[in-house]
Amino acid sequence: MSAKSFIFIIVSILLFSFSYGKENESKNEPQLQEKQLTVEEFITVYVDLSVAAEQFLDDTLALTVAQDSIFSKHNITRQSFEDFRKKVDENPEKWAYIWQDIIKRLEELDRGEQPDVKVETKKEEKKSKKD
Repeated sequence: MSAKSFIFIIVSILLFSFSYGKENESKNEPQLQEKQLTVEEFITVYVDLSVAAEQFLDDTLALTVAQDSIFSKHNITRQSFEDFRKKVDENPEKWAYIWQDIIKRLEELDRGEQPDVKVETKKEEKKSKKD
């Protein structure tokens, strides 16, 4: 599979899963304070989400859990990530720069060993806190 095909598939999965995950966010979850993302944070989170999308290609539920874990790890909300993406969509030159960096990092990961995204269910989180 060519790198362009791989990236297209990952982007498609991410866009689908963002909308799926947003619909399924729990209203009882504590809300993180909205913060303004930097370009570097966005790129890092996007790359992490891309890796998760590849790992959980056939399991949308596990993908949503992985995405939530990634957002939590970076202390951002799905909404702040989406807001940043929409803002960048309005500036094609900035988006091109960001996209080049995303592709570069994904290609570097592809040449090396891809890190696993740790996904914890609510039960596992409670169990690890008790131990």
